[in-house]
Amino acid sequence: MATKGKKDEKKDEGTKDLPMAGINFEADAGKGLETADRDSYAIPFLVALQPLSPAVLEGNPKGAAAGVMINSVTKDLYGAEALIIPCAYQRRWVRWAPRDAGGGFRGEFSTAEVAEMRTKGMVKDLDGRLYFPADDGSINEKKSDRLSDTRSHFVLLCKKASDTVGLPMVLALASTGVKVSKMFNSRIESAKFSRADGSQYTPPSFANLYAVKTSAQKNSKGSWWTFEIAPHGPVQSKALYDQARAFHDSVMKGSIEVAHASMNDGAGEEGGTAKDDGGKF
Repeated sequence: MATKGKKDEKKDEGTKDLPMAGINFEADAGKGLETADRDSYAIPFLVALQPLSPAVLEGNPKGAAAGVMINSVTKDLYGAEALIIPCAYQRRWVRWAPRDAGGGFRGEFSTAEVAEMRTKGMVKDLDGRLYFPADDGSINEKKSDRLSDTRSHFVLLCKKASDTVGLPMVLALASTGVKVSKMFNSRIESAKFSRADGSQYTPPSFANLYAVKTSAQKNSKGSWWTFEIAPHGPVQSKALYDQARAFHDSVMKGSIEVAHASMNDGAGEEGGTAKDDGGKF
């Protein structure tokens, strides 16, 4: 079978993303998904791979290693550091099936809904965790569904500060990640811009870029990788800012679908921040 020479390979690499001669792709920009709605595609999660993540153990995708960030849908890897723009925030209680029962996402609830379920005995507390009891009221940690207090940050992921387009993603933080989420929100709230008269105001969350990286943590129960988030600077591109604002508006209107199914049997239950994530990544 004939093979390409190095010269041919270089030519392909340089032209593969260019329009073919005589074809005007820009004239039809955006066509093909006109009737797509919120159920047609969903926002992926940004997850920190753990030492026992199958992706790490199996080496698939190539380059998967503990502490590396991964796109839950495309399985693209982003190394151990990236830039994000926080566009919206939601706190939800996510229902997860235990791994021994097949695992997986089984819905989400507001804090008010969870409070009502607790009052009615629909969920019960066991060692600081909320479970759905069996008909007889018993709880089996290996068989009972659990509710996880989850803080979801809807962000745009960028490779560099000068980017004009970001990738919509969700940074879901639960368990050990709740502390990270609270600190992130505090940083966003404390950010200030100055007016012409010298007074200050709090800009929208999506006015600033933040550097997100992973770091190794451990306690008496084990070790894991979590996220660290630090200020990076103001958004530089108007196009990127406009995209972030539009993403914020879509989340607030409830027109964004999150790819919970991509987390498999709870891989992202703790947003890649707890040692017992136990998912498919």
